[in-house]
Amino acid sequence: MLRDIQEIKQNRSKVSAELRDKFQRLIAVGNPVMIKYHGGSQPGTTRRVEPISLTETHLRARDLVANKAKLFSLDKLEIVEDDTSTETYVPNTKPSNRNSNLIDAFENHRQALEAMGWNAIITETSIELYEKGKSRLVAALQPNYDTALSIGLEGSRVERRPSDARPWYIFGPAFSPDPKKPHPEFGQSYKYLNKAVQVFLEQAHRYSPARRARN
Repeated sequence: MLRDIQEIKQNRSKVSAELRDKFQRLIAVGNPVMIKYHGGSQPGTTRRVEPISLTETHLRARDLVANKAKLFSLDKLEIVEDDTSTETYVPNTKPSNRNSNLIDAFENHRQALEAMGWNAIITETSIELYEKGKSRLVAALQPNYDTALSIGLEGSRVERRPSDARPWYIFGPAFSPDPKKPHPEFGQSYKYLNKAVQVFLEQAHRYSPARRARN
């Protein structure tokens, strides 16, 4: 029994050491990472963070969705791939489906977006980002449509129908071959709105005018 306990402690120490090494490298280069956190108010959900500092037991990182620095216990987190099938942590956002109101979804993020240097145009079904003082659309979250060929008595025609499988679509710098020239043609669709909101806010932070000005 004592031997089993010692082995468990050694394994935990090894995993913790590996995690610390990975986070030290991420801190050095300033890269964000996706983690699954088995603590907090929504245990088992994923979130993208920017590691800031590290102790023997905790990681201090900026939650890119909440735009807030938080403390995470190393023994409760793991580094994971960005998997759209995984439930994500979205602060102050109610579980939602394709009929959700984006005004409600982004209500608590408007000030953060403005602080990033964005002019955010939010409606019930879409959000658009423009740099303050400029008219070129930089990024958007909007309904996703499927294209279908309809054949009837009057001939054939192409119809755009709301997608049932992946009803949300994002385009912007993160998906474009040239981040400086984002185009609606280059984007990504999502099944769940909370995932789309998370990715959209991460993109808004990563390519924000305020961050570009600091760099």
